[in-house]
Amino acid sequence: LFAGSFYSFFSPAAFQPHSSALLTPYCVILFYYLINCSCQVMDQLVYVYDEYPQSVENNYIPHCVVVRRCSGYCSGEEFKCLPTLERNATLQVNQVLFTSILTFLEHQQCQCRSFTENLIFLLNTRSKIISYATADF
Repeated sequence: LFAGSFYSFFSPAAFQPHSSALLTPYCVILFYYLINCSCQVMDQLVYVYDEYPQSVENNYIPHCVVVRRCSGYCSGEEFKCLPTLERNATLQVNQVLFTSILTFLEHQQCQCRSFTENLIFLLNTRSKIISYATADF
């Protein structure tokens, strides 16, 4: 019974455009997945050892932490979901005998950019950081 109703809901006939309906079930489902899979900041598991490879001899508990990172679909293969705003997040992890405070990079805003656009973005942001640093002297 479930398989039959499942097939009838997702069958090609169920997705035929109707003149009286603006959105078909297919459009609603597709729109839902496009919104949820588009380029945005999402929770991701990051292994502590990937972020701190120099401390392999330490046994961290937990082995991974949740940080916010850019991920998702962009409209073409030449585009990548990249951060436009970042911050450092300080998290507490346990070791065998003591507790450590580690800093992880978190993304706050994302945007789909091509390689060239990303290079220009990085050059502009780096030059602003350098000019801010030299303005203090």
